[in-house]
Amino acid sequence: ILLGVAMTLAKSQDFPGEIRLIFQPSEEQLPGGAPEVLASGALDGVDAIFGQHVWRDLPQGMIATTKGAMMAAPDDFYIKITGRGGHASMPEQTIDPLLVSAHIVTALQSIVSRNVSVHEKLVISVTQIHGGTSYNVIPEVANMRGTVRTLSASLREHLPIQMEKLVVNTAQAFGATAEFTYTNGYPILENDPAMATLALDSARVMFGDSRVQLATPSMGGEDFAYYLQRIPGAFLWVGLGSGYPHHHPKFDAGDEALETGIKLLLETGLRFLFTAQH
Repeated sequence: ILLGVAMTLAKSQDFPGEIRLIFQPSEEQLPGGAPEVLASGALDGVDAIFGQHVWRDLPQGMIATTKGAMMAAPDDFYIKITGRGGHASMPEQTIDPLLVSAHIVTALQSIVSRNVSVHEKLVISVTQIHGGTSYNVIPEVANMRGTVRTLSASLREHLPIQMEKLVVNTAQAFGATAEFTYTNGYPILENDPAMATLALDSARVMFGDSRVQLATPSMGGEDFAYYLQRIPGAFLWVGLGSGYPHHHPKFDAGDEALETGIKLLLETGLRFLFTAQH
């Protein structure tokens, strides 16, 4: 898509101002490539920024964005439960860290269902539990990892404190101890309302009202959020509607989505430049 934009702009440079094109390095690996791009000075002096992502959950050909929070902050956590190991035939002589882990998984979900407003979007997922090396031995230690997704800065700030208290207290109730580590990932991706409006207007001009809609925020994360902390802008989705899921080895966006993405970025960038001139 970006190469298509570059080729089109190179053929006719009859527009006011300057357009910079950047690819997205290392988006899937924290801390992401965006901080390095910013540190390099590649975006110094930029007045607006727009990005896009093809999106399988959106009908083919549709364009969507939000006028605010669009993608979540993807944080992660690590929990170490220390109990007392022993033979599985004599569990009363042990403090089973796997049992404690199971109760912690359930307890963490009570934060989502009972401690956070139904109007807030929150995901807490335990994705790993490791412990033990033998079928007949209760281990001393179990390790847990997972992810937290939030769309609210205030919720993101207070959630780790609440989670740690719940984890530690649950472990203590069983006579075990718990260590809790919380690591912040990318920021919440928040579009500038004015830039999102400009992008939606561009999409309507190119494709008509029927192919444009406001997006439902996703709990996925995106390091484009770093750019939006520094520069007014918007992130957009281009719908695929079908095919293999994102990150599948056979994933293919298809030519139609590429053509839509090229037209959308061109129209949005040029519309901003001409609007800024007036």
